[in-house]
Amino acid sequence: MDQKNSRRSFLRQASLTTAALGTAPYLLSASTNKVQLLHREYSFDQYGSNDHINIALIGSGIQGIYDTQAALMVDGVKIVAACDLYTGRLDRA
Repeated sequence: MDQKNSRRSFLRQASLTTAALGTAPYLLSASTNKVQLLHREYSFDQYGSNDHINIALIGSGIQGIYDTQAALMVDGVKIVAACDLYTGRLDRA
């Protein structure tokens, strides 16, 4: 075999392969032009006492508050405890 493998050719081939693999899902998904809607049919169901999810907040900083607010948007989830070293954050939670 007379192929000369150099670092430059390897890096060129690796970067082209990475670019092709990275853009392929976007190109393939754009070709279908389908709109996918998420249906939440289960949100109107009645929940029993065993169907609830209880969560506790440990560390009520910015990330903890946003995560808790996102979790509480789901039906059947309730917060049962909160813990933080700073009383101001704990009062806010």
